[in-house]
Amino acid sequence: DAVSWVRIPLAAPWFADADRVDVTLTFSDSTGAAGVARHSVPLVRPEQRADLRLPFEGTWAVNAGNDLTTGHRRTGLNSLTMYGWDFTKLGPNGLPYRTTGETPEDYWGYDEPVYAAGDGVVVDVRNDIAEYGIGETPPRPVIEADDDVFAGNLVTIDHGNGEYSLTCHMRAGTIPVAVGDVVKAGDFLGRVGNSGVSQVPHIHFNLMDGAEWIDAKGIPAQFSSFEKIRMGGRPLTFELGNPITDWLVRPLE
Repeated sequence: DAVSWVRIPLAAPWFADADRVDVTLTFSDSTGAAGVARHSVPLVRPEQRADLRLPFEGTWAVNAGNDLTTGHRRTGLNSLTMYGWDFTKLGPNGLPYRTTGETPEDYWGYDEPVYAAGDGVVVDVRNDIAEYGIGETPPRPVIEADDDVFAGNLVTIDHGNGEYSLTCHMRAGTIPVAVGDVVKAGDFLGRVGNSGVSQVPHIHFNLMDGAEWIDAKGIPAQFSSFEKIRMGGRPLTFELGNPITDWLVRPLE
């Protein structure tokens, strides 16, 4: 048996939007016998209902988006590795850390406030997971004993219509919300930390189809009202968009 991954870049003008991909595979065995397999793959575009804002203030870098170059798109193991973003704050020196970046506290984003991306009801919280050093991850037995250790301290919000958001890797003891709380976009959720499999302090965010991140699947999402900062021109304004890896972005509201 064999498994193959095929990545097909697809772009089409609005007046010729594709609704499926037809795949034809021709193959042969060691005897020279040939065969053909055909398969049609429907292209489904979920309609996002939740109105989401970026979960921070000021200008941050998209350290890893959900474009095809990152693990947030490739693996698909669970919601944390499907259609997510990692956001890292840069300082006046243009770097994510002040000096050498050897400790979490050296990072500009560490202890920065994290905000709710949209309106909803809190359905899951972890506020007790320890941090590990820069570039370090929790030991495998620790993760196997407690799945949430992979994500670190987290808040999951039910936005309705089967859409849930996961915001994680926050500092233990900084999350003020509890399960059942009603939150609005922009409400304070906690502070940036280095908990879970974080490597460096950052905000991980993604939309998913269930309340338990380990069992849910990530779903595509877009943010409202933000700017992409450009070095050689005026910022680009997005009423609705998907921040891509290496972009510098800031919310407008």
